[in-house]
Amino acid sequence: MSADLKALLEAQNDIHGRMSRSVDNLRKMGVTNITAGAVHARLTILDNLWAKFEAQHELIRATLKDRYMESEYAKSDFIDTAECTYVSQRSTLSDYADRLRAESAVAPRMESKSDSSPKTALPRIKLPPFSGAYEDWPSFRDLFLSLVGENPSVSNIERFHYLRSCVKGSAEKLIRSLTVTSENYDRAWAILAKHFENKK
Repeated sequence: MSADLKALLEAQNDIHGRMSRSVDNLRKMGVTNITAGAVHARLTILDNLWAKFEAQHELIRATLKDRYMESEYAKSDFIDTAECTYVSQRSTLSDYADRLRAESAVAPRMESKSDSSPKTALPRIKLPPFSGAYEDWPSFRDLFLSLVGENPSVSNIERFHYLRSCVKGSAEKLIRSLTVTSENYDRAWAILAKHFENKK
């Protein structure tokens, strides 16, 4: 066997090994690093390896000529084995890509769903109104904080909406000028707390 042919056969083995490790190498990156970009890069590498494998396969055929069918390379169906490896690795990587696409399409919907769920879930527990009577402040404060203020699934802007819907009278006047933004919730709560907790 010529040195060139030996080198080609070794190269084919090497390429086959690299193709067969495509999915494993992707998984080794860890779940958080398996992004659409990483999968796309792996697919590109795999396609390039397969193109090189096919090109070298033709070179081996051309080098062996009539002896090709009698060669160990042909008899072992190495080209078919490599093709199956390429197809199975590529389909697994494509599944990853599809899953990531589906997840990124679902993610915004999921977020908006979780954002809106407190709006339907919270009113079931009736939030107490607060009219500005000093003696009612401690019970209102504690209940509001446990239902809304310290609920991790409620955003600040939602907290402010709930607060606005609860306060009446003099309490409402204190925070009326604040626009409903996430930054202003803390401000509004601080204004109310300062006003109603400092009065004896």
